[in-house]
Amino acid sequence: MSHPPALARFIFRLLPLGVRRAEIERDLSQVLAKHQARGGRRAARRRYWKEIRSLTAWSIRHVFISRHAPINRHASIARQATFPGGTAVNELFRDIRYGLRGLRRQPAYTVLAVVTLALGVGATTVMFTMVEGVLLRPLPVDQPERLMMVWETTPRTPQNVAI
Repeated sequence: MSHPPALARFIFRLLPLGVRRAEIERDLSQVLAKHQARGGRRAARRRYWKEIRSLTAWSIRHVFISRHAPINRHASIARQATFPGGTAVNELFRDIRYGLRGLRRQPAYTVLAVVTLALGVGATTVMFTMVEGVLLRPLPVDQPERLMMVWETTPRTPQNVAI
């Protein structure tokens, strides 16, 4: 079994991982061994670097949040924190909850936002329906290229009148 890259080990030692350091180090060595058995030394080193980058990003995010979050949010951040850094779905739900709380605090803004969205969706639907019916959908006849327009001109009405 090869050893992880020296620079990656150095970066790992600098990360503020706390009591989980030994557990994470054991997991990383298992990942390194598994990928070395599958794809060789180079694949194992690439995977190890990928894990170190992920841990570094998680550590930076965790330190930033713990230092810059308001005091009342520490408990909720600790509950929501998953290793390494959570999933995109968790972050999406957290953003949705934050938006809903803001809308609940300002009901006039909520009504304005909902009405604006409804008008926008309605206008877009009407425009698309008209364009589709007139320009995109073919005529409901067998041979539309053979259609003709017939008109007649009379002395009393000099302009063309379609029949």
